[in-house]
Amino acid sequence: MIRDLKRPKPEGDLILGELLKMKANEGVRVLMLVWDDRTSVELLKKDGVMASHDEDTRHYFHDIKVHCVLCPRNRDNMHNIVQDIEISTMFPHHQKIVVVDSELHNGESKRRIVSFIGGIDLSDGRYDTPSHPIFRTLGTVHHDDFHQPCFHDTSIAKGGPREPWHDMHCRLKGPVAWDSIDGGAAFGFPNNPEDAARSSLISGKDHVIDHSIQDAYITAIRRAKNFIYIENQYFVSSSFSWYSNDVKVQDVGDLHLIPKELSLKIVSKIEAGERFTVYIVISMWPEGVLNSQSVQAILNWQKITMEMMYKDVV
Repeated sequence: MIRDLKRPKPEGDLILGELLKMKANEGVRVLMLVWDDRTSVELLKKDGVMASHDEDTRHYFHDIKVHCVLCPRNRDNMHNIVQDIEISTMFPHHQKIVVVDSELHNGESKRRIVSFIGGIDLSDGRYDTPSHPIFRTLGTVHHDDFHQPCFHDTSIAKGGPREPWHDMHCRLKGPVAWDSIDGGAAFGFPNNPEDAARSSLISGKDHVIDHSIQDAYITAIRRAKNFIYIENQYFVSSSFSWYSNDVKVQDVGDLHLIPKELSLKIVSKIEAGERFTVYIVISMWPEGVLNSQSVQAILNWQKITMEMMYKDVV
């Protein structure tokens, strides 16, 4: 796990799975919730569309003290079978968290909760540095850790390139660290709709939906005075306002308000005669082969989303 030769750690040559097994054998309770890629079929020895190694992970931790559960992305009851397949392969449950107990600095015997939250997978080929090398580390730190789903038939033997990763992680401690534990995020839905709205909860058919993250984004957008900077692998939403003849927006159903809030923010600043800039940095294309159906669909939805925003501003 530890590849920085300038900062060696005891047992730093362990892989993550070995470390988790070791801690479980020491008496630490290790619980894992892993996304279940429904396209990875065990009997057919398929790795799945997203090559997430979910079945490999389940087998690796089978019948030992590490408790590993695969969790699929379930479809909404409003979707048909085709949409169910699309959702299960294109929209995984995108929470990447590690929660541990940690010692207090004052030497007390009590422990505290520390959470690490970010967007990068705990999987092969994800190790990277701020310089994002794609060729020069293939014979060193990435010599046995290669992942490249954007181009067919690439490998270390053929000289790469490897896929670079640019992502953010944060460390949380104190009361906020407890909020990253998702065990009861939407537990006890209020009977009064007004009470539910104050808790950023809405109810769909047989589902409780927590939109507090969207609400936090919207609050930040509305409070911004000079600029907004966004980096993301995707930029798709506000489909209720799309202008498109070739896409049935009701089938896409991507309804969150962030793109619409951004365009309306720009409009308000123009009307007020105030300088304001929105920077949106996204990938040239999302992870996957460029001409694949899923990548082309996402690129088309991103184009339509941006067209909607430009029309709002113009």
